Amino acid sequence: MTDWSPPDPRTIASPISSTAGKDEKSNSLFLFWQNKIKYIGLVVAVIGSVDFYRLLELRDESRTSLAANSRALEIFDASSIAGGLAWVLTIFWLLHMRRRLKRGVIKRFPFNWKRGVVGYFLFGIQPIYWAQDIEQLAQVPRRYPASSFKIRSMKRSRNGYIWFILSMILTQITSKLDYAKLGIDYVTVGPAGMDDPLRYALKYIDPSLITTKLDQYSEIIWPACLGGSALTVLFGIATWYFLGKVSDQIRNARGSE
Repeated sequence: MTDWSPPDPRTIASPISSTAGKDEKSNSLFLFWQNKIKYIGLVVAVIGSVDFYRLLELRDESRTSLAANSRALEIFDASSIAGGLAWVLTIFWLLHMRRRLKRGVIKRFPFNWKRGVVGYFLFGIQPIYWAQDIEQLAQVPRRYPASSFKIRSMKRSRNGYIWFILSMILTQITSKLDYAKLGIDYVTVGPAGMDDPLRYALKYIDPSLITTKLDQYSEIIWPACLGGSALTVLFGIATWYFLGKVSDQIRNARGSE
């Protein structure tokens, strides 16, 4: 074959096939990320259900028992971690999908003072704003630049508000139970068994204050763990529904390309 001959198809088949295979694999992973993320909510709901059942086994224990309350808090840890992980994944997923839908439509949205003020005092509501951006971007024809005014004028639903309310309540319950767990560890294990930052911080707290608070609230630790697990189930279902609705909007937008 001379330098002026056409290329031999056998020499270029392998690179093209390899590139096509990589693109197909990448597209499959993205579609899985786009459409299956909602099932993280069902996983959270299952974990919350298991924890709820395990906590019911402690119903005959003394409500003032440090051992029983410590066991309840250990069981609730799984629900707490699962709920927190779902919340973080939801934020990353919404930001990623919002960025992809902006391609070819708008480079960036101007700063919204209302969102900025609300987000400063109540950061947890930001995911709803991002979901609304996705909902509006999905209504704009793909690859046709549009002004921010036109995009913002598109209709928005209230999808995600129940998810937001449940996440805020669950966060409050989880934070209070974390304090209870810290108090029980302080009384049973002592500062020597804690991390250095916590041990240092506890030096400035009156020990009697911790024991007084434990005596005051020990009876509601188990009911709070039980309620927190039930709330985790509802939060998981709300996450599944919320992300499922957003996934449908993105799929419809990509289908119109």
